[in-house]
Amino acid sequence: MKDADVDRLREASPDLKLDPLAMASKTKTDMSTKLQQKWNTKNLGLRLGADLASASSAAALVAPVISIIDR
Repeated sequence: MKDADVDRLREASPDLKLDPLAMASKTKTDMSTKLQQKWNTKNLGLRLGADLASASSAAALVAPVISIIDR
């Protein structure tokens, strides 16, 4: 935001606290917390097994239809 815009907003609503530096630091804080997230590897084997089962069943159900259309 430009300084003139911030000043206009402050005049329109004096209760509203707009501090560009605080807004920038909040963005940095939000980004740093996003970067520090960890992978959820709990029950990874079960998740991969479920993905494999769903992919196999989807392929088995779709393949005959595609074969019929190709002929």
